[in-house]
Amino acid sequence: MGLILAFGLAGCETAGTGGEMAGKPLDAAGLAKAFKKGSPVCKWTKPDGSKGEDFYFKTSGKYSGDADRNMGGKTIQGTWKIVGQGFYSKFGKGKKVRGTWHSVVQTGKKTYQLHKGGGGLMMTMKCS
Repeated sequence: MGLILAFGLAGCETAGTGGEMAGKPLDAAGLAKAFKKGSPVCKWTKPDGSKGEDFYFKTSGKYSGDADRNMGGKTIQGTWKIVGQGFYSKFGKGKKVRGTWHSVVQTGKKTYQLHKGGGGLMMTMKCS
């Protein structure tokens, strides 16, 4: 899984960090290709400068599973999945915790931008 993108993904600087997409979002085949090799570790940076690291595990299927998000000394457990050309992640527990659907733009080798539904930049990621 070269993504999370996990998002599968220190963060990387990419073109379009002002919130606009740096390119066309990956389609379903592109997301599947990015996640085909297994569970990625992705270092990310949000527009506000906060940084962290996500670990995506294929525990529920080929394109879904559990995830861990490390921010500083804190780890939050969550889930992720790919459906069509959408990437979904949810971190935290409880009924009030909502997940987020993302569009994913590849900006370099194993480097991505995750955008929320309205197109705003959520984070940049580099996965290994």
